[in-house]
Amino acid sequence: MKRRRVDVLGLEDIRKEYVLIHAHLKLLKNSPQMSQLTRPSLRPDETVGLLTNAGMFDLAIELCQIFSLPMTPVFEGLLLKYVVCQLVSADLCIVFHLPTNDNN
Repeated sequence: MKRRRVDVLGLEDIRKEYVLIHAHLKLLKNSPQMSQLTRPSLRPDETVGLLTNAGMFDLAIELCQIFSLPMTPVFEGLLLKYVVCQLVSADLCIVFHLPTNDNN
């Protein structure tokens, strides 16, 4: 008789999987055309990149904290969106939910 392999998961492992799947669902809800990119096999660092590009910085930071990933890509993405916002137009800031540089 062949024995089955049984994996025992701890609560922290389940929490990590939940947050990762939740992030994939948020990406799909935000941008349905990303369905090819949000397959379940995406690594956490790839998911952080997609979240950052989609402007979901809070969720990207949460993933970085849970998976002990560097937050540098998230802060770089936030800084890039802020700089573009300041250089291009205040209307673009509304899209990215960033403060404007209005001194009026």
